[in-house]
Amino acid sequence: MLLVAAANDGVVPLSVALADADDQITARDAETAERALLYVALTRAKKSVVITGHGKLSSFLNRASFSEYRECYVTIANSGP
Repeated sequence: MLLVAAANDGVVPLSVALADADDQITARDAETAERALLYVALTRAKKSVVITGHGKLSSFLNRASFSEYRECYVTIANSGP
């Protein structure tokens, strides 16, 4: 099992990484790099992934994003409103 903890908005993607972008191209590249980090983490799971967070979860964590992980069981746990 793989655990991705604190996948909150502002953490995934990291707000500091996106804030340094000076133009749209740099911003898109920064977001792509952040999305790639999450993708790499999720594809390392052998059987299951548990993603936790509190409050507002990352915008990267919509159910459509996980449709390609058919071999892997994904659980998203949110402890906040």
